[in-house]
Amino acid sequence: MLNKKKLKANIILLLSAYIPLYLTIIVQNSFSLWEKLNLRYDITFRDIIDLRNTRSNIDEVFTYPEAWITTIFILFILLLFGLIYLMLRNTYSTNNSLSYEVKVVRVEDKNHEYLTSYIAVYILPFITLNLTTYSGLVQFIILFLFIGYIYLKYEMIYINPILNIFFRLNAYDVHYLIEDNEKEYNTVLLSKKDKESIAKKVIRVKGSSGILIDLPIEKE
Repeated sequence: MLNKKKLKANIILLLSAYIPLYLTIIVQNSFSLWEKLNLRYDITFRDIIDLRNTRSNIDEVFTYPEAWITTIFILFILLLFGLIYLMLRNTYSTNNSLSYEVKVVRVEDKNHEYLTSYIAVYILPFITLNLTTYSGLVQFIILFLFIGYIYLKYEMIYINPILNIFFRLNAYDVHYLIEDNEKEYNTVLLSKKDKESIAKKVIRVKGSSGILIDLPIEKE
């Protein structure tokens, strides 16, 4: 069972894993809103960039559910980026007593494999749902909760392209040894280093339960 602090971190990573989906929803609803406004008012791009018209018609725009959906997801994405940044900064500034060194025996790059799994699990099931209808919203919630439960139960935080694209964290499958222990362990490692910098090296890590994060070794 995850402790509260770790569960909170995993929930943030779960929600952030859907950021590409949120962007897709934003694009879909933005174009839908544009088509409805254009059909009703025959507006042009010049009308959109005219700030006086935009301010005067903002109440009218938000009578459409697409406007609310787009705004909510944009704010949610910004919130998630801020939370991930703070969480990773806290991880890298962790007390040394919470980290330890391991000797990497073998390492395999898993980024491409996880990307395929990500598209199949996190994007495709949602892509055709219409959140402006009650049935589409209910289907979205059911799928989101079901996949989220699996994600949290098995701590699948490494299936997250946002960690790689924006925070430069790569996912590796590593076999490693701990000092004074001949048993070889296998887990997923998140690291900013490339594969060659990790292979057969001693690295400082933090974490457990199948997920490790590579920490920089402080110079004495």
